[in-house]
Amino acid sequence: MKKLFCILLCICLLTGCATGAENPYLKNIRDQIQFAEKPFGVAFIGETDGDFAQVLSYVENQVYKKIYPFITEIKENHFVQNDGNELYCIIPADKSVSISIYQAAFSEEAPGLSKTEKLWSRSDGKPILIRGNISDTMPNLMIVAKKGDTVCEYTPCLSLKNRMLENSEKLVYDFSPYELMDNYNGMNPEVMWDFFGDWVCTVTEPKLGAVDMKLSLSADGILYSFQSETMTGSYTGNWLVLSDQRLRMELGGETQDSNMAGVTGLHTDVDSIYYWDVRDGNLFLTYINGTPLYPSAVVTEYQFVPAA
Repeated sequence: MKKLFCILLCICLLTGCATGAENPYLKNIRDQIQFAEKPFGVAFIGETDGDFAQVLSYVENQVYKKIYPFITEIKENHFVQNDGNELYCIIPADKSVSISIYQAAFSEEAPGLSKTEKLWSRSDGKPILIRGNISDTMPNLMIVAKKGDTVCEYTPCLSLKNRMLENSEKLVYDFSPYELMDNYNGMNPEVMWDFFGDWVCTVTEPKLGAVDMKLSLSADGILYSFQSETMTGSYTGNWLVLSDQRLRMELGGETQDSNMAGVTGLHTDVDSIYYWDVRDGNLFLTYINGTPLYPSAVVTEYQFVPAA
């Protein structure tokens, strides 16, 4: 019996049934979809022709594979296509959301786009690849998500203004990796964002005590510095608005004058993503992932006020 138990345990470990853990990159996106309280997330991931094998080969060669490796693990039975070459990835919020993909077309009988033939339907919570859209002005796919009595219909397509995912009604969560796609390199919208300005914030950390931060955000980039009793740091870099109130800050610099062993000079890069919001004249940043703004950071929510 002991031998049989050991054999069964080994089989479970080898097949992964002992953990059943979800891909951490996929889990991170799913957590963000749930945080945004959307039924599913959508990412535009490029344009490509060919069969399913050629689609996977295209994805394998994209830079965004490093942050969305789960896309290459999607099976052919979760690939849906219509005429066109725009490629999208769909992630349901959870298994309770059923996803159906329909062909869609314009008709004289009804205004707007109407769904026609059902192409695919599942409720297993797994990511889906869909491809379609004859042109920017002729989308031909519709996603229908159902959870209980709630139904959401959404047509994936690109905005004619900036070729980003059309999501003006905020029906879905946009996790498109724009900053890692060739057509969007260096994309910083040339508009005045609410977060532009000079900000200060003080937080209390368990190991560092009070940490004073100064943050300057403008169309030209970011200036950032922090100071505590044990260390100071100074950084410069760039920002990028992703979607759904997500802000990516990519900075270079160095921690200096540290009394903590092994810290000085090690914290040379900051590349992190935050939810951002401006309320009552203050800037709120909520950490999502990436390198923190200073070493040993535990605090994840920051309330910046305008600098005097």
